[in-house]
Order: sequence, then C-alpha cells, then structure tokens
Amino acid sequence: MPTMPSVVQFFVLLSTVHVFGQKTQFNFKRRVSLNDKKNSAISWLSDDKSITIRAEYGTQGWLGVGFSPKGEMGGADIVIAWIDKNGKGQISDRHASSNGFPPADSKQDYKLLDSSKNATHTVITFHRLLKTGDKEDLDLTTNAVTNLIWAYNDAIPESNDAIAYHDGNRGALRNVNLLSPKAKN
Repeated sequence: MPTMPSVVQFFVLLSTVHVFGQKTQFNFKRRVSLNDKKNSAISWLSDDKSITIRAEYGTQGWLGVGFSPKGEMGGADIVIAWIDKNGKGQISDRHASSNGFPPADSKQDYKLLDSSKNATHTVITFHRLLKTGDKEDLDLTTNAVTNLIWAYNDAIPESNDAIAYHDGNRGALRNVNLLSPKAKN
C-alpha cells in the first residue's frame, strides 16, 4: 500500500511549479509562520519589479493574504485563493475599505502560478507587480515594512461571489519586511 508523503515532503515538492507551461523552480528565501499552530505559512521571493508568494494553509477551502497599512482589514490589499471542486486553482484580487467582506478589484493584478492540496493543506503560489498602477492595490516598496493579514475557511467557494466568512480563522503579523534592501558590495 503506498504511503502519503509527509507535509514537509509535500511542501518541498511544491517548490517546482508550472508557469506558462514550463516547469519553474522557485527558491523561496523568506518564510514566516502565520499562526501559533504552525500549520500555515507564507514563503516569498522578490526582485526589483515583482513578488512571488507561496501560501500554505491547514485548510481544504479558501485562503487569503492581505497587505495592510495598519494590520487590519480596512485599507488592505487582499488576495483570496482556493482550489475548486474540479481541482482548478482560483484567485481573486480584492480590497477592503472596512472590516466587511472585501469586494473584488475592477482590475485583477494577482496571477495564479500554481495550486495544490493534500489531505491536510492547500498551497497556492501567486505573483504580482510591486507597483500595479491600480488605485485598489497597495504599492509594495523596499523602504517600508508590511503588515500581513490572513484568513481561511474550510468551505470551498462555489464562485468568486460565494466565499464564506472566515469564522474567526484570521490574524495579523506586523512589521514583516517582504522586500529586503539590496545587498551592498
């Protein structure tokens, strides 16, 4: 009888994703745990123009990550992602003007690169420009730290407009430096 890979093996395998039909290896240099249970984390890498993030959540439903000026929903730039019932990854660029459900942006600036799940976790890899030119997105800059907010729910959304409330599965990390200053020679 075949054995299931461990969660650690599962995440290591996901460092290789398919981008535009080509196998691409990401070397995520930075990682932060999102909760005390240590079952959810984000990893990322960036260059001068963009950031690629891999979000790993202990859920079978949707997951969300947001960049927030104050560490709360209001004013946050949010991405919500999930794997639908047909096994296809879905992603939605959103913004929050208050603590209510964040509406979808009129311009979708997040690009889904990969999505996978096993018996315990969902893993989504996505990409965005640091400066999208979209008034509904926050610019990510090298001279500032970011407050990350996160949430998830075990319910799989039926559509982009039918995403269940997080039911308290949420939190915030303050002062995360997503973009390291350039190294000096």
